[in-house]
Amino acid sequence: MADITTYGQAFDYTVKTRTEWQPDRKGSKGAITFARHFITHNPKGRRFLIKDFNKAVLDEFCQELRNYRELSDVSINHCIQNVQTCLNHCIDMGVLPYQNNRHSWINGEGKFKLTKLKITKQPKVILTPGQVDQFYQAAKNIFNNEALADTVLVSAWSGLGWAEYSQLTSEDFHLGAPVPYVAIGERKGWTLKTPFRKRRVYLPVGSAGYERLLPIFTRNLEGCTDSSVQMFGDLFASQDMHRVKFNDVKDYLGFPEKLTPYCLRHTFCSWLANHDVHPSKAHKMMGHSSMNTTLGYYTHISDDQQVEAYSRLSAGDWCTT
Repeated sequence: MADITTYGQAFDYTVKTRTEWQPDRKGSKGAITFARHFITHNPKGRRFLIKDFNKAVLDEFCQELRNYRELSDVSINHCIQNVQTCLNHCIDMGVLPYQNNRHSWINGEGKFKLTKLKITKQPKVILTPGQVDQFYQAAKNIFNNEALADTVLVSAWSGLGWAEYSQLTSEDFHLGAPVPYVAIGERKGWTLKTPFRKRRVYLPVGSAGYERLLPIFTRNLEGCTDSSVQMFGDLFASQDMHRVKFNDVKDYLGFPEKLTPYCLRHTFCSWLANHDVHPSKAHKMMGHSSMNTTLGYYTHISDDQQVEAYSRLSAGDWCTT
């Protein structure tokens, strides 16, 4: 095989030849997904020339993952590690030359040694129901963007993220069922972030979801004449377009700079935790691939919540013998 020159070639070669990345090996799918991010989140994609790699490229890659994929620093480090693994595997196999070790991202052996992010745990930005309603009203009445306003409520009261509500069509709604629900990932052609994201969002009569979301879904379904057309229209042609509109409202309201559309999904899970929904149920409702992700929302317990929990241990419920 001729020497590899592009990252796309390096990625394909590593997927094909690296033992640890074969389908029967544990963790191979995750490693490949992390390494593939450099293709999908680099302007040149598969055609990126390895010789052009430098610190600025790595910094831009990390910024892209943080701002547009909304990945945590831990996940970004997984991406960096697997990009490095991909490139060094090609060097080890003799299809990619040893690199110039005068560069800071190359070690003394001529292999890639990419600097990972220093992990600093940042508190999630969580909104109150009142703040969500405030955002909704501003988007609808001040910015005249009803589609954006709708998605604010949909995300905060159902836990759906942009990648999910941007795909909704009339075929995904089952509002005439005994318990109305929205099917996520059941329709053919649906793109799921992970298989765990396949789930149903139920709207029991009398629930907050029913009261707040059913009118939105009903109104949008009435205006949707083609079952293949995405419900919220052109606003969701790209995640970037949606984020720009979201940020306009956020800045107008003076909400935290780190607030992103994805924070509304965090908000929903935090509300579940604050209302003592069992973690196993919240795990299913969120579609998290790891229970540890769900449990992370159950660790931020205020003093008031502790007092309320202690108060449940009523003296009358305990008998001594």
